[in-house]
Amino acid sequence: MPVKQERAVYNNKLSPTTITKTYIIINIMQRYWFKKVRGSYLPCSWQGWLLYLPYLYWLVITFLAVDRNSHSVSDTLIGIVPYWVSGAVIMHWLASRKSK
Repeated sequence: MPVKQERAVYNNKLSPTTITKTYIIINIMQRYWFKKVRGSYLPCSWQGWLLYLPYLYWLVITFLAVDRNSHSVSDTLIGIVPYWVSGAVIMHWLASRKSK
């Protein structure tokens, strides 16, 4: 009677090497991106800076766009508040999800 050879099948699950590689990738992605400082968040990794720099760019561009058509300081402030508040809420939410 021939001997049945068992193959290394793990009940249709991932092999140990794949699990290790997946764990390493997930572990890298779960690092903290932001550090909480006095109620605000500052980037502390390259992923955090990758989110933070476009946010700063958004603030500058919206200020310049609104200020170009404003006649006074109050016009500028009234014009930028909706953009800056919505941007700050989104950025705060993202940073709080990826912080210590």
